[in-house]
Amino acid sequence: MLCTARPELAEVRASWGGGNPLASTVALDALTEAEAERLLDNLLGDSDLPDAVRDYIVGTSEGNPLYVEELLAELVDRAVLQRRKGRWTTTQTPAIPVPGTIQALITSRLDRLPDRERVVLELASVEGKAFSPSTLALLSTDALPADVDSLLAVLVRKELVRREPSPEIRYAFRHQLIRDAAYESMPLPVRADLHEQLADELARSGPEGGELASYHRDRARAYREALGTA
Repeated sequence: MLCTARPELAEVRASWGGGNPLASTVALDALTEAEAERLLDNLLGDSDLPDAVRDYIVGTSEGNPLYVEELLAELVDRAVLQRRKGRWTTTQTPAIPVPGTIQALITSRLDRLPDRERVVLELASVEGKAFSPSTLALLSTDALPADVDSLLAVLVRKELVRREPSPEIRYAFRHQLIRDAAYESMPLPVRADLHEQLADELARSGPEGGELASYHRDRARAYREALGTA
């Protein structure tokens, strides 16, 4: 069994894996510049980037692989990186202000999405990291666009969500941080209403939806207590 965790786990459970001869902990350090360069090449494939741009991406990421991915996506979104004749290239050295944290970088990307795409992400985030179009349909809000399927296809191309390998049509946010950014962009009263609405719809679907309905009802109650409206 392979598990991942942030370093804070050692503070919460200092004895995790202790005394078990078959358990081991591997600490992942930041990427070296050479490793970040290799990751950049793997992500871009055949590219034609000036050294100044490559140095900018590697230096700004400070060895964080997720930051490399999201920074590339940011530069593509802003048309700094463009695909020409099958190769990623650019004619300019990025001189744009880049948020200093991954969460801020992801939030910046979501803020520039067209309203219809952002709404789909926000409503999908209510279900969790993984979601289905059928669940989105349960959230009967005027904000939900009618062409959800085509918008999800666009979000897949933008590498914000991905199709899940399952018999039914399901999607998942590409990273938990993307889901969190979309979810936290909604005001607490909106989150409470959506969780309660989803709980009501799941409860009507039969016994199989009972446990999930309880979860979403608890979330709605917690938000209303925090707002003093429970």
